[in-house]
Formats: sequence, C-alpha cells, structure tokens
Amino acid sequence: MPILVTGKRLPLNCQASTVRGFTLLELMVVMVLIGLLSSALVLNLNSSKPPPLKQVRERLQRFSLQLYEQAVLRNRMLGLQITAAGKVRALESNNSTRQWQPVVHKSHTQLLENWHLPTTVRWQLDNSNLSTATADRPQVLFSPQGLVTPFRLNLYQTDSATRQVLKEQFDDRFFYPQEHNRSG
Repeated sequence: MPILVTGKRLPLNCQASTVRGFTLLELMVVMVLIGLLSSALVLNLNSSKPPPLKQVRERLQRFSLQLYEQAVLRNRMLGLQITAAGKVRALESNNSTRQWQPVVHKSHTQLLENWHLPTTVRWQLDNSNLSTATADRPQVLFSPQGLVTPFRLNLYQTDSATRQVLKEQFDDRFFYPQEHNRSG
C-alpha cells in the first residue's frame, strides 16, 4: 500500500497516478534553494562594512595623506581646512601674495576635490599652533619639507539605535608612524 509524503496511507480504491503532490526530490530542491537564499541574505546583512564614522575618518586620513604628499611633490605649502558647515577643503599658499586659496592644479583637482562631512558627524579640532581658524586660513598645514602641524581631530556621531555617542580620532602621529612606535 503506497504511503504519501504526509504520512497518510493511500486508500486502496484510489490510484497513485490521480494523487497530486510534490515528490521528495522537488521538496529537497526547494529546501536547498531556501537555504542558499537565506545564507546569502545573512552574509549580506553581516558584511564587514565599517561604520559610517570610521569611513569618514578613513576618508579624512586619505585626503590628508594626499595633501601631505602633494606638498612635498609640488614644493608648496598646502593646508587642510574644515569649515563650520563641515566642508573639507584643500588650500595652497600663494607665495607672491601670502594668501591661501583653493587648490586649482588641473592634474590634482580630482585628488584634492572638496567634499562635505555627513551632517550627522560633529567634529572638534585641537590645534595648539593655529588656535584661530579663519575663513581663508587652513587649520592644518603641510610643508614642502614633510612636516605637519600638530593636531588632533575628534569625530563624533550619535548612534540612532542605542543613543550612544561614537567617537573616532585622527591626529598628526598618522604621518610619523616610526616616531609613534618608538615612543609608544
């Protein structure tokens, strides 16, 4: 006597060809597909993408490193400025007028293009040498000799789910890893 997948026995007066249902193979294929889709979803949700605040810090570090390198390569004094509105700018010193102006070198415009911090990120820059930041002067200077103004940049963001304040820090020791390793 044939037994159905549900565990019920097929009545004797009913033929097996008239009973409609799924075969065991079809059910196994569906279960494997569901398993694959759910594992892909879990992997996608748990990706190793860094939190937004860490991304902002890393972008600032890359931008600053480009300024540092360009100051040496171009033999020009360059500066990093973050405005009150969160605009991150690259400035260069005009040797003849001693004024600061946006970097406008055709081959470097994409490298040193201005950008904005996300509106959810707050920042605080501690800089002992340039305590008064003005609209036309950068807060962090990069010299042609490879020197950087001492600074500490703190980035803050409030996590909307936990209301916890997240913090990332970036300072001038990033440019001198050998000295930091010796002293630490």
